[in-house]
Amino acid sequence: MRKLALSGWSSTFDASIYTILECKADKLQEYLKVQSVNADVPITTTHIVTLALGKVFERYPVLNRVIIRKKFRQRASVDAFVIVNLRKKESVDLSGVSIESANNLSCQDIANTMSTKVKTLREGKDPGIAKVHGVLDKLNSRVAYFVLKTLNVLLGSLNMSLSGLGLPKHRFGSFMVSNLGSLGVDEAFIPLFPPARCPLIAGVPKVKSIAVVKNGEVVAEHQLRLCLTMDHRYIDGFEGAKALRYLKKIIENPSAHL
Repeated sequence: MRKLALSGWSSTFDASIYTILECKADKLQEYLKVQSVNADVPITTTHIVTLALGKVFERYPVLNRVIIRKKFRQRASVDAFVIVNLRKKESVDLSGVSIESANNLSCQDIANTMSTKVKTLREGKDPGIAKVHGVLDKLNSRVAYFVLKTLNVLLGSLNMSLSGLGLPKHRFGSFMVSNLGSLGVDEAFIPLFPPARCPLIAGVPKVKSIAVVKNGEVVAEHQLRLCLTMDHRYIDGFEGAKALRYLKKIIENPSAHL
């Protein structure tokens, strides 16, 4: 993964916007309990946020675009890419799984899909990831940089299909989600990965109990603080504010919107 990082970023200059979205999470906690009853795979906050973002990108299609040859192109579907922490016997690595048409799925669908795909990743049976890692492992960082740049041009700028080589088109989808809570991190802004060509990545920490003042009294309230990194080329202040208000509305009352 380090070699992929070295090859993917050529500069520290970007158009990123960083913000924290504070959401009341009492109803979210209740929703998680209800959804997890008799569930094949336990529902987590990450699953809810993934589905919620799918709904946001569905409502605001201006977000669901990709830049190809310096022009905006509308994506055919709302797809998510969820970053996962792969714990192996000899090492720990970061990878991810794609969730196609995330806006049309249920929380249980997303949980089941992630569970199946993560198992495939851990077993080394994902053909796309295996091919990329196989190539990068054999190259030094300088050569790997040019290989990744070439793939970025072919898959992204020229919008070519390399499915015959086992490389999926637009694997990273419309947006990305990372479970910060699984890493024991409460707050972190994750940088946008240039070859991903998606406008937003959300860091999802654990829900925490905080002290708030209500009617002059200090009471405990659950809160989820989403850490969001957005690409200003895709999202301006007005559009971004509308999208974030809708995301907050879903998170704070998921049973009414999911």
